[in-house]
Amino acid sequence: MIMTKKVIHGILAALFVVFTYVQFNDPDPERWVTLYGMVAGLSLLHGFWKPLPYVTVALMGLCLIWALTLIPGMLEWFASDDKSEMLGHMMDDKPYIEQTRELGGLLIASAALFYLWWSSRPKKEEQA
Repeated sequence: MIMTKKVIHGILAALFVVFTYVQFNDPDPERWVTLYGMVAGLSLLHGFWKPLPYVTVALMGLCLIWALTLIPGMLEWFASDDKSEMLGHMMDDKPYIEQTRELGGLLIASAALFYLWWSSRPKKEEQA
C-alpha cells in the first residue's frame, strides 16, 4: 500500500510539474505557476517525506474560494450557444472561456489536494 501511494504521489507531482511548465505561456503565469508548483511540491512532500495536512487544506480552501469567483463565467458559458468554443482560442469578447478553463484547473488542483489530505490521514489502527 505504501508503494502504491508513493507511485500515485509521484504521478501527481509529475503531472503538476507539466501543468506548471505549460503555464509559462499563459497571459498571467505568476498565479498558475505558483499554484501548480505548490501542488507538485506538496505531492512530493506527502509521498516521500512529511505530509503537511494544514498547508494542503489551506491551499485547497484558497483554490475553492478562487473557483467560486469564476462560477459566473462558467454560467455564461453554459448559456452560450456554441459550447465547442471552449476548445478553441481565447477571445477578448468572450472572457467566460478563460474563466471556465481556469475554474476547471482549480477544480483539478482541489481534487489533487483533497486526495493528498485524505491519503495522509492517520488510519484508525495508527490512532489507537
